[in-house]
Amino acid sequence: MSNAQSTAKQVENSEWLERAIRVGLASYGVVHLLIAWLALQLAFGNSSGAANQNGAMRQLAQQPLGKPLLWVVALGFVALALWQGF
Repeated sequence: MSNAQSTAKQVENSEWLERAIRVGLASYGVVHLLIAWLALQLAFGNSSGAANQNGAMRQLAQQPLGKPLLWVVALGFVALALWQGF
């Protein structure tokens, strides 16, 4: 087994990577739930704006602890993209 294959196997079995991927999947779900919430608000006339990812991120940023949560979501998305890339 080459050094690259050995390193790839170690990363694949990494507990931190597994947790980061889980955060990414949870982030993906949270963003879609926020989009659904915004769409419902738009449908019932309780809000103005767009029910898309930008609106969902804006909504999240306006919440208490929103900016740190956005960083967690962003890092989760990066981990998810890396996982999907392999």
